[in-house]
Amino acid sequence: MLFSDRNERVLLSISVILIASCPFFSVAFLPPKNCYRYQSPSVETISMKNNFEQHFDRCRHHDATLPATSLHALPEILAGAASLVVGFAGWLYIDGASDRDRRNVRAEEEARIKKNQEERARLAYIEPKEYWKESELAPYDGSEDEDGPILLAADGLVFNVYKGRNFYLPGCEYHIFAGRDATRLLARNKLEEETDEETRIPLNIAERAYLATWIYTFKGKYDIVGKLEGFDPETTKM
Repeated sequence: MLFSDRNERVLLSISVILIASCPFFSVAFLPPKNCYRYQSPSVETISMKNNFEQHFDRCRHHDATLPATSLHALPEILAGAASLVVGFAGWLYIDGASDRDRRNVRAEEEARIKKNQEERARLAYIEPKEYWKESELAPYDGSEDEDGPILLAADGLVFNVYKGRNFYLPGCEYHIFAGRDATRLLARNKLEEETDEETRIPLNIAERAYLATWIYTFKGKYDIVGKLEGFDPETTKM
C-alpha cells in the first residue's frame, strides 16, 4: 500500500484536489480600460495630489456596465477535473479497503493465537504447592502427555516450562532437564548425566554465575509452582 497512514491519504487527497482545480478556474480582475489608458499629467503642471484625485475620479465614473471580473472554465476542462477527482476518490476507497482487509486478517490471526495460547495454558496448568519432592517431578517430563505440564527444578525453585515444550519434550534438546532437579546440569551446561565423580565436585563461582543466568531467564518466562524439598541453597550461593 502506497500510503498506509489514514492522515497521509486524507492530506494527499486534499492536495490533489486543490492542485487539480487551480488550472481549471481563473478569476481575472479587469479594471476599466480608461484607467489603463490614462496618462499621468506632467509634474510641471499638476501636483501629485491632483494627479491621484483625477485618476480616481476617472475609474469611479467609468461605465458601470463593464464587467469587473471574468470567469473562464471550459466544459471539457470541468469534466476532466471531475473525472480526476472521482477517480482519485475511488483509488483512495480501494486503497483504504485493502488496509481494512489487512487489519481484519491481522486481528483474526491475533485472536486465533490468543485462543491457542489460552487453551495450551489450560491443558498445561498444574496446581502450585509449597514444596515438591524430586520424585514428584518425574511424571511431568512430557513423556506421558505432551500437552500437559512440564516441570523442572533449578536452584531450589520448581518451574512449569510448558511454554518452551519444544525444548523439553522427548527428543528435544533440553529434555534431560525435564522432570528432575536440573540445577547442576544447568550450571555446568551439560546435556548428559554427570558421572559419580563429577557429582562430588562442588560448583565453582563461574558455574554458579551461569546458573544465575538460567534462573533469571526462567523467572521471566515460566511459572513458578513451588520449591524443591530438601534443596541446600549453600550449594549454589554466590
